[in-house]
Amino acid sequence: MRPAKTLKRFIYLPFTFVLITLMGFQCRDVEEPEYDFDIGIYLTPEQVEYKVGDTIKLKYHIYANSLFDTKTGQNIQLGRTRIPFSIYIGARWANQQLFNLPNRFEVKVNNLSDSLITLTENGQYSEIKYNLDCEMIQNDLEFEIFCVLKKTGIYKLEVWGDHYIYFNGFGDCSEYVYDQQFGNLSYRFRVNNSNIKLLGESPLPPNVFISGDPAERKTREKRIFWFKVKD
Repeated sequence: MRPAKTLKRFIYLPFTFVLITLMGFQCRDVEEPEYDFDIGIYLTPEQVEYKVGDTIKLKYHIYANSLFDTKTGQNIQLGRTRIPFSIYIGARWANQQLFNLPNRFEVKVNNLSDSLITLTENGQYSEIKYNLDCEMIQNDLEFEIFCVLKKTGIYKLEVWGDHYIYFNGFGDCSEYVYDQQFGNLSYRFRVNNSNIKLLGESPLPPNVFISGDPAERKTREKRIFWFKVKD
């Protein structure tokens, strides 16, 4: 009978190890950001409807290596870090079969070298991405994005997601410390109305379903601004 008991031990041991490992992962604390940074994007002219050929101007500021923290109501010095930015301008649901059509927008970023910008353009949307490194954010910065409207339709301006940034809070850009601070960075449009009624006029295609579609929530949070372009 001893061989049978030994076999059972070998069978139970791997399962015990897996169980302990899973419990260990479940008990770990999820890292929470110490700060909740907010950058406002100003949009002009703020309208529901535009005409083909009109230009929408976006503008935002970063002030001398600091960001406004909504938790403390103060500007927090960043020290060594980088600040990401990304924005989507286009259809609610981008149809890949229409990517080869002429671009719907013409976009330009002022006060930033083209070599630092990743620009994606096609027949459904334009997307701008870039990172501001430590040396760049030592001074006050103002960025302007111009979007010329070229095609009719209902579109959205969406600043993508939340960005997690790590920073040391002191020292110069060449100094690195392991004990870094952690913050969440969000961009929001400083508009009176994000035109949520246009969300209902821009339904998803019948063959597209998004579980827990966040479009309405993001619109109410002013992370999405809807607009219509007419002839």
